[in-house]
Amino acid sequence: MGGDLEVRLLDGGAMGTKAELMAEFARGLDLPGWFGSNWDALDDCLTDLSWLPGPDVVILIDRTERVLADDPSGDDGLRVLRRVVTGAGRALIAPDHPRFDGEVESLHVVAFHDPAHLAVSRVRLGDLLDGEAATF
Repeated sequence: MGGDLEVRLLDGGAMGTKAELMAEFARGLDLPGWFGSNWDALDDCLTDLSWLPGPDVVILIDRTERVLADDPSGDDGLRVLRRVVTGAGRALIAPDHPRFDGEVESLHVVAFHDPAHLAVSRVRLGDLLDGEAATF
């Protein structure tokens, strides 16, 4: 990372369902009006981030034990979220990703959980908490 660092905090406790997750990402990242509140739109936004100052963006998600905990998709939603976030991070650092002055060059996502819920977080988030998630 170099230069300016933009840090955004998202409340995992407010992301119990997919709709709530999308709303929290929209709020916390000031997503543009064209954000469609679905996985493809979230992917599009995370691989762009041009409205945020850069070049490095850190997304802090607290209370991760609550992320999608009430969603009927269950762990499938968590797998999609993980795929979208890691895919966006990889896309931003890809050599063929277009670069423009001032645009975001890296994305880092840090997940926090209540220590009292560590066992639940490990089961639900698995390798995302065990170092599988890369810094981009």
